[in-house]
Amino acid sequence: MPQHFLSIADSTRADAVLRRLIQHNINGWALTGGLAVSVKNFWQSYPAGLEVRHASRPVAELTAWLWCPDGPQMDMRHYDLVAHGLAASYEDVQPGMSTAYGVSRTSELTLYPRGDLPAKDVMVNALRLAGKFLDGLPRAQSPERTTDRVGFIHPHECTGTADRVVIRMILRDFELAGLAEKRALLESIVAGLQVEEPRAQLMLALEVDLLAHVVASSVLATSPSPFR
Repeated sequence: MPQHFLSIADSTRADAVLRRLIQHNINGWALTGGLAVSVKNFWQSYPAGLEVRHASRPVAELTAWLWCPDGPQMDMRHYDLVAHGLAASYEDVQPGMSTAYGVSRTSELTLYPRGDLPAKDVMVNALRLAGKFLDGLPRAQSPERTTDRVGFIHPHECTGTADRVVIRMILRDFELAGLAEKRALLESIVAGLQVEEPRAQLMLALEVDLLAHVVASSVLATSPSPFR
């Protein structure tokens, strides 16, 4: 391999440690369970990757790539062959300064050995709960279906993952009674979802601005971790 590129082929020590942990899990801890792995700051660590093979077989294979082979090689070559007078480290265009020697990146993996399969009757998908909440909002009270001084409930942002979702909304009405009704409606939807899924945690937060006749609200849905 050219000296300008960083290779990850020489990772036998880390590979051996991971293989021993996984093998110990299979042979000693979880004959009927499995193993989960997480990579800290996963999407910021591109081209890190998670690969699952043979998922339809009795024994699957999970690989946590710290530098996925489908990703590009780390190119350490200079952007130019002559200096441009910039006071920056990458202006070192002298011979021997464009190699990958000394380059490193710390990666943090967490292994979760389980004696059972955690998905059934344990995991809760916060995204699905968020979808049910949004589906429960009356469409007739959306801003795209109201005019003039008719109040509305306007969900304008939904962010999160299967573990945690935040929905942000605007409640608008020109009457205090109308705002109270909309708040009661949201509380009723949240309470119904909490009864339907008691393992999850749902929270409704409201910020009232009477001068603007609006209530800024948010719903937080969190899922219990199956690996705690």
